[in-house]
Amino acid sequence: MLAYGTYLQLFVRARWLMVASASLGTCFFQFFLAWHFPFHWIYTVVAVVALYNFALWRHIRKHPFPNELSCPMPLWRSEVAQHRRIALLQIVADLIALFFLLHFTGGIENPFVALFLLHVAAGAILLEPAAAIAVAVLAALLIFFLATLEKLGVLFHYHHVAVFGDFEPMDSWVFVLGLPLIYAFIIGCFTALLIFVANEMNRKRDAILALSKALAQRNERLTALDQKRLRTMAVVSHDLKSPIAAVLAYLAALKGGYLGEVTAQQREVVQKSILRLERLGDFIRDVLAWQTLETGELRQNLQPIDLAPILQQSVADYSETAQSRDITLLLDAPESLPLVLAAPMRMAQVFDNLISNAVKYTLSGGRVDVSAAPSADASTLQVRVCDTGVGMSDEEMSHLFEDFYRAPTVRAKFEGTGLGLSVAQQIVLAHRGEIDVTSQPGEGACFTVLLPLLR
Repeated sequence: MLAYGTYLQLFVRARWLMVASASLGTCFFQFFLAWHFPFHWIYTVVAVVALYNFALWRHIRKHPFPNELSCPMPLWRSEVAQHRRIALLQIVADLIALFFLLHFTGGIENPFVALFLLHVAAGAILLEPAAAIAVAVLAALLIFFLATLEKLGVLFHYHHVAVFGDFEPMDSWVFVLGLPLIYAFIIGCFTALLIFVANEMNRKRDAILALSKALAQRNERLTALDQKRLRTMAVVSHDLKSPIAAVLAYLAALKGGYLGEVTAQQREVVQKSILRLERLGDFIRDVLAWQTLETGELRQNLQPIDLAPILQQSVADYSETAQSRDITLLLDAPESLPLVLAAPMRMAQVFDNLISNAVKYTLSGGRVDVSAAPSADASTLQVRVCDTGVGMSDEEMSHLFEDFYRAPTVRAKFEGTGLGLSVAQQIVLAHRGEIDVTSQPGEGACFTVLLPLLR
């Protein structure tokens, strides 16, 4: 019973095609070939088929078949039972209509008697096995009654002599009984095969449906847990910012001697504590940015901006650190750049992360170059941060933007959370941009950020 509603719609469309074909065919035989059939009865039968097919089409539009995954199983089964009853009535009506159409157009001599098989197939697909068997029996009986009643003269046998000449198949009981028996055998085999196939499809479909519902429920629970995780991280991280800032201020005052004389050993301990708290602050900032990206809040803060001042400030913020480690940090960018649609604080976070990493992983005497310029086709702004640091292997670069990933070669030598580059990539992607890296071990790394220019 795979895609039950789709099958119902398909047979409605097929019935419209039959109505159109029967109407055109009747007109052709009546006006072009001038055959002598009771055309007024044929048009009547076709009109009746069109009317009940229209009623079914309206019913399906007003009462669409429910989605198996979102609909409760009892309600879904009730809908199936209702649609099956309607389908059974439609198939029986089709068989009766086909009986009269064949009667008025030559009886079982008409090759379109094979259309009974189409309705047997529809019954096997849409109905329960017992109902499908009943439809098959009805189809075989109608063929038998059509042949027998016309042979006995109860129904008039309409026959165009021009087709068979002087030969009249209905004069032979062998033909009258043999052909229905052949059709009955074919219908029986056809029905058994289709019921078997339909049952197998239903069994597999039910298994897939049960698995899909179980996965959907599990996914809902995981989504709820993830949302709870994000809210918890946001609250905890936000609440930690203020006390950390206060402790940093106290330590800075202690280090500066504002709270009394501090020995060199004490000053060293205070400095290490400050560094630890600053790293914790960086981590909290990354977590808050990560949470903002996860909830889709970034798009609300986009505005046309010139990135030149942001780049200048980022370079200035890390110039002292670079100078203390004998690293040359240079910015190659004009005073103003073409506008991009961006969130200023988030783009500053991207550049801070890339520049701080470049300075961190560059050895004393090295160089970090930051540049920004429009691309050759003037469609994007290209920002590059290149260093002469430790570099990375291809394997390390393949995991570089994963959450909390830190390369084994730098994990022991340099501290970090492994979240900064992941957040930076998500920020760039949220700006409809791209971020890429090229590197060789021992030869430094070069990060390239491409952002679409505002048009």
